[in-house]
Amino acid sequence: KDNMFAPGRFVMTCCADDIQFCGVPCNYENVSGLLPRDWVMVVATINAQKHSLYKGELGPVLTAISVTPGAEPAKPDVATF
Repeated sequence: KDNMFAPGRFVMTCCADDIQFCGVPCNYENVSGLLPRDWVMVVATINAQKHSLYKGELGPVLTAISVTPGAEPAKPDVATF
């Protein structure tokens, strides 16, 4: 929507019951060429901006410099912290 998508990962901070998707809003002119849940490599600048995802407060918002499809990580299932 509005030339934006949310690159991110499923993350687990404690146990399997708390796995959730964590994405960051990203401005990208060619967003219509992306498919949901496809792996991409994003090179972007980052700024603090007000965004509805952050309930109108400041938060990180990316502006894509390049988006390369097919860049699957070594461990594609879940990122852990």
